[in-house]
Amino acid sequence: MAKSPLRWAGGKGKLLKDLVNYMPTTYNRYIENFAGGASFFFHLRPKNAILIDCNSDLINFYKVLKNNTQELIEALKQHVNDEAYYYTVRDQKGMDQYSDEVDIDKAARFLFLNKTCFNGLFRVNSKGLFNVPFGFRNNPTINDAFLLEECAESLADTHIERAHFSKILDYVKKDDFVYSDPPYDILDGNSFTGYNKDDFNQKDQQLVKNLCDELNRRGVKWMLSNANTAFIQDLYKEYVINVIEVHRYINSDAAGRGKVEEVVITNYPIKKLTVDLFGGQ
Repeated sequence: MAKSPLRWAGGKGKLLKDLVNYMPTTYNRYIENFAGGASFFFHLRPKNAILIDCNSDLINFYKVLKNNTQELIEALKQHVNDEAYYYTVRDQKGMDQYSDEVDIDKAARFLFLNKTCFNGLFRVNSKGLFNVPFGFRNNPTINDAFLLEECAESLADTHIERAHFSKILDYVKKDDFVYSDPPYDILDGNSFTGYNKDDFNQKDQQLVKNLCDELNRRGVKWMLSNANTAFIQDLYKEYVINVIEVHRYINSDAAGRGKVEEVVITNYPIKKLTVDLFGGQ
């Protein structure tokens, strides 16, 4: 098992045991359509998987990590955890103002900013400019060569693509397993839902639900994470909804951080395996 090389707002690193316990007992390929930090993927290390995300910088990073691992490690050596340096690098170019060509320096910059920014947020303004402030972290590991090599191995036979989340319809087959972790429905005024320069709203949540319905019709097994809101409960009322408690770390008000409820929704009955993080049952 490997862990994600990224710090990612809404990442599932703390929920891996819960997610494993809600997985189907059998499936063919593993597919994610909101890859993000891909903690679940790196934990499972599935073969012939598919990772899709709309974030061009994220997808470029994964492609470089997969295909140019040593060059990425070398490029990371120039970056240091210093506030003035951070803002110099952050403001060089807009994070979204690149072509789709694989860019090693861009991938190194992306990982550096991710490791040293505030709370692992990825946020851009209306012009596509990355605008997250410096994180003031003590000794963050910017260049963990061993972890990067381990993650590259996990990605070796994985298809990685920048695309809208519905793109998986071009790939899924009966008995595949899709895990969807979209930006969450808003719990309160301080909840983080920003993913790129466009907000992810309830119309988008409805599109995700429509996609889940189509996957269900095709005989695809799927699992979805979201906030436990009345809107989400009603939207997925015909499916299996499981409520879990998680710790919220991202909130503009420290008093608003703490345990909140999320849902894990599936289109199949749950047979909890009680599998621990190291594979025991």
